[in-house]
Amino acid sequence: MPGDVQKPPPNRGQLTQALVANAATKPLNVVVPAALAVVAAIAGVSWLWPVAIVVYIALVLATFFDADEAERVGKRRRGDGAGVPAQKEIDPANMAPPIAERLQQAMSEEQGIRQTIEGADVDLGEVTTEVDVLVSNLKKSAQRAQLVYDYLAEQDSRTLKRRAEELENNGDPESQKAAVAVRDQMKVAEDLEATLKRFYGQMDHAIVSLQSIRGEIVRISVAGEAEQQAETAERVRDLRQEVGAMADGMSEAYARADAS
Repeated sequence: MPGDVQKPPPNRGQLTQALVANAATKPLNVVVPAALAVVAAIAGVSWLWPVAIVVYIALVLATFFDADEAERVGKRRRGDGAGVPAQKEIDPANMAPPIAERLQQAMSEEQGIRQTIEGADVDLGEVTTEVDVLVSNLKKSAQRAQLVYDYLAEQDSRTLKRRAEELENNGDPESQKAAVAVRDQMKVAEDLEATLKRFYGQMDHAIVSLQSIRGEIVRISVAGEAEQQAETAERVRDLRQEVGAMADGMSEAYARADAS
């Protein structure tokens, strides 16, 4: 309508900041570790203090990597509602090279599978549906990985280490608290780096699997045995669930990392 002003969508940096702020201030994330801290202070149980810190970090990370939570934050940032245009198609060109290369490979394999299915003499609709959902999950995973990549690109481990040592050498209580916070930040960065490496490995596995699935579709098409697609569709479904867990379950990976 004339006179309506659409709120511009947030850029990647703004969205990352919004996700961090949301995760750090979410009531549940604050109340639980605060309760542990209160118990530690009242009962004089010193070992509960680091537990409270670990719990807080785990909850913040869980919220940060929760796909549904990210969607809600994104909607709030966009002022989501009637008349807001749909989200643009993901473009690998806007992503970091190691993420873009893998996503582009996956999308190319998807196109090859589509062309093979379209040229087949049998109905492979079940496989088509599963492949569509699989690639959608791969794109979602790549988006989450890009947020991690952007965060890590801003971190300098040597600077953080030097800062932590300076604070520890000051000796006063406030500096010691600040040093603990810096050390925690370093640990978070290490965990994020490990998760990003796992993402790369899982994406490579998904790409190879897509190549194999395309070969199976060619075999089914040549043989003209549409009934055999159920096994291939099941394989795609399993891969899709694995990739979906990679996107939506990053928070669980961080919880396991903290526990270990």
